[in-house]
Amino acid sequence: MMATSLPSFMNDVLGFDLTSMGFITSIPYLVYFFFINLGGFVADKLQGAKVLSTLNTRRLAMLT
Repeated sequence: MMATSLPSFMNDVLGFDLTSMGFITSIPYLVYFFFINLGGFVADKLQGAKVLSTLNTRRLAMLT
């Protein structure tokens, strides 16, 4: 939902001109990309260290 409605929100509500802002409009997507990969890395480490089972790792991923 965020990926499809964020540009419209920034343009309509916040009044940002998306064509002139360039890189700044991509920051939320870059942050999302970074944290989704970080979450996967942490989940792999928790599961590999036997801190969480596969089921509990998946449950934790659904909560965050």
